[in-house]
Amino acid sequence: MQKKHQSYIFFDLRFNTQKADWLLSKLGNPLILPILEFNGILYERPALSEVEKAHAWTDLRKQHDRTYYEVK
Repeated sequence: MQKKHQSYIFFDLRFNTQKADWLLSKLGNPLILPILEFNGILYERPALSEVEKAHAWTDLRKQHDRTYYEVK
């Protein structure tokens, strides 16, 4: 994400127990790190191709939303 100059939020699950509990409720135990979330979809240890595909979908959706809902 840094190489692509994309913003992201890092959660250290050792200290953010609420986030850890939420992820466990969604994905089960054990969690396979890292976990990325795009448009509400969680990816456990995704391949770079999955990340690029999800990111491209996010960009396409932003363009679509801007076109039809005039989001600035």
